[in-house]
Amino acid sequence: MKKNGLLLTLLLISFAFIAEAKTKVTKKNGGKDGYKNIEETHTSTTHKLSCSDPGRESCTWNQGNGIATIEQLTAIDTFIEDQLSNGTYMGTGNLIGTDLWFYWLYSSATGELNYTVAEDEPDYEF
Repeated sequence: MKKNGLLLTLLLISFAFIAEAKTKVTKKNGGKDGYKNIEETHTSTTHKLSCSDPGRESCTWNQGNGIATIEQLTAIDTFIEDQLSNGTYMGTGNLIGTDLWFYWLYSSATGELNYTVAEDEPDYEF
C-alpha cells in the first residue's frame, strides 16, 4: 500500500512540473490610442492576452492569474514598453522581488510584440 501511495505522489509531482503555467501576450498594430480587439483567455495552465488593430482600448489584463497579479503584469508590461521605446526589441528580465521571469520579442517589420511570463526562467516559446 505504501508503494502505491509513493508512486501516486511521484506521478502527481511529475505532472506539476510538466504543466508549468505561463502568461503569453501578443500585441499587433495598435494605434496611437491603443487597440480595437482585445481577447483575454485563461485555461488551467495558460493565460493569454491578445490585442490587435488600432483603437482606443488599452491592452491590459482584466484579472490576475495563477502566475501574477494585475499589478505585477502591469509592471512587466511597462518595463517592456520602456525597453521598446529605447530601441531594445528583445530581452529577458526578472521582476524584482518575485520569481517571475519574462522574455520579449518585437518585430518592427510586422509591428508585433510577443512576450511570455513564467515562474523561473521562461523557455522562450511564444
